[in-house]
Amino acid sequence: MAVSWLCLCVLLSASLSACAMPDDIAVGLIQSMDELDEDVQRVALFASRQANSYSELLKVTSAKRKIVAGAYYYLSVAIGIIGDGQSTIKMNCTLEVYERPWENFISIEKYEC
Repeated sequence: MAVSWLCLCVLLSASLSACAMPDDIAVGLIQSMDELDEDVQRVALFASRQANSYSELLKVTSAKRKIVAGAYYYLSVAIGIIGDGQSTIKMNCTLEVYERPWENFISIEKYEC
């Protein structure tokens, strides 16, 4: 009888954990994302503003995400750097941003232009 309950608990646990994550999210794998995704835009805007106060996010050209204890975002972006107040220099940059939203934590891990 105890073995039957144990088997039932194991099966129930496995089925609940399979339902806990959406099908399109794979923990630990880097997956492509839509460049217009709300999370991608928010993270890209944060990183471009933090890295250079004179920059403006023009466009996210590529976005990937890896779910870990939080999320790593791997982004390619086009930013504009305001020069002398009249001209804007366009630069292509690569960003890596780590976020744990439940802790209100976000960190720029890499910023290369």
